[in-house]
Amino acid sequence: MKPYEILANEIVMSAVNDYRTCLEALKKDRSNISLLSFKRRTEDFFYSEHFNNITNIDPNYLIKNIKERI
Repeated sequence: MKPYEILANEIVMSAVNDYRTCLEALKKDRSNISLLSFKRRTEDFFYSEHFNNITNIDPNYLIKNIKERI
């Protein structure tokens, strides 16, 4: 694996882990404005051109899969 592929994978995994943590926290406090904002920004990243450039993962599949595991 090339260094830029490793970096891309780490970026995606970091976003996935942060998103999962955010969703878990939102289960306890659904009205937390900071968490809701973070959730929206992370979803925006998943649908962004940048995300599309660094991975072939379908953002709809990714978000659905993460939500199903929470």
